Amino acid sequence: MNNNNATNADNGSDHSDDHASDEGGSHGHHPLQGGRRGEPLDLTADATTIENSFVGDGSKAGYISRLVLLTIWLFDHDIDCLADANIADLQAKDAADKRLGSRKARERRPGLRKLIKSLIEGITVDDDGHHNCPIKIDGDGAIKYQNIRDYMLSKKNLVKVNKQLARQYKAVDGEEEAEIDDGNEETVDAYVLQSASSYEGVRSAIAYLYRISKVERPAELQSQMSQLLAGSKRTGRKEKQGLALKISEGKKRMTKEVYSFIAKKLFESDKPEHLFAHLFLLLDW
Repeated sequence: MNNNNATNADNGSDHSDDHASDEGGSHGHHPLQGGRRGEPLDLTADATTIENSFVGDGSKAGYISRLVLLTIWLFDHDIDCLADANIADLQAKDAADKRLGSRKARERRPGLRKLIKSLIEGITVDDDGHHNCPIKIDGDGAIKYQNIRDYMLSKKNLVKVNKQLARQYKAVDGEEEAEIDDGNEETVDAYVLQSASSYEGVRSAIAYLYRISKVERPAELQSQMSQLLAGSKRTGRKEKQGLALKISEGKKRMTKEVYSFIAKKLFESDKPEHLFAHLFLLLDW
């Protein structure tokens, strides 16, 4: 049965091609078809797109966003780590951003961000293994652990802490108490490390960059970054304990009051998609 069906399908395909060939000769290509009239569109992605789809769109967007920030930092602090072919264009965009009218726009550097994002999204690897990654990740002048470490440790959170605790914190390791302005305020602004997940995100983004460029990450780099992340977790916990900061990270459990409020809003909504959302919320609670 299967063989007969396959034969009929093959025959049907042959007749269809002959018919398409006859019509194609007199009418040309259909504007919505991939080839001769009657032929199906080829909607499959190219090889590079398929190869770079090993992560979800959300994760990919997050990696690219982090890589844009890393590249901007390298542009400002370690420009030798960037591909020589892009330096002139990056400098031109940076100069244009500095001429923008508002200070907020100048600080955001939209032209530079857009160019870097397009360079990262446009990374390709040819048949000989040559890539066009905007960051030097192999060969002479390749980015080193020290560059990545300095970038990661430049990412800090500004928090308010108790003055007395801030004075005592440095003394825990035998250092002198920090000198703090003796004003009337009980708290003082202070920089602390970002959450461990923030640094993990940077490491994942860098791993993504190496992978899409088809360059193997140096084993020493991986080991050093693992050690840095382990140390940042321990140091971060120490900071939070010593400065009485919030220890827990991530999402909080939804309270019954919040649950009831959302359920009521979905139930009263006129939007049809909220019918399913309301049911899902009730069943998932």
